[in-house]
Amino acid sequence: MRPLLLSFRFMITVVMVSAVSVLGQADSPRKALQALMKAGQKGDEAKARSRYSRDSLAALTRYQELAAKLSATSLPENPSRVFMAQLRDLRPKIITEKVVNDQASVIIRYANGLTAALPFVREGGQWKFNLAHELAPAIAHMEKSLALLESYRKARDEGRPPKP
Repeated sequence: MRPLLLSFRFMITVVMVSAVSVLGQADSPRKALQALMKAGQKGDEAKARSRYSRDSLAALTRYQELAAKLSATSLPENPSRVFMAQLRDLRPKIITEKVVNDQASVIIRYANGLTAALPFVREGGQWKFNLAHELAPAIAHMEKSLALLESYRKARDEGRPPKP
């Protein structure tokens, strides 16, 4: 009876390890980037957005709100489309990926020789591109510009000189 119990436990362990192995390979930062690149080739922004992190989607929304309030014609209207165009036109090659817990970085080399590290985050078991990381500095500058513009408008409306 004991050998049967051990062999049953062994079989369960093998099945579980195999399942974890297969599931773990079902999605990776590299595969997430490949899906993004495929979406970029097709111009499928909806598919690309499905591979963006929650923070990235929130950052895109905030960026577009601020750009509209600032009437910023010199800024890209849609950073997601700009990124997709880069993936399409600069034909990146994946060099390597580095995963640390739920954070990852995929190193790519564009056709022009430039390299970039693209950040990824694991959400709900899937790897998502962290575009929020790239948009954060632009959003911060836009928020400061909007605050400055609002203070100038308020000072003008109150008939006083604005403070620098």
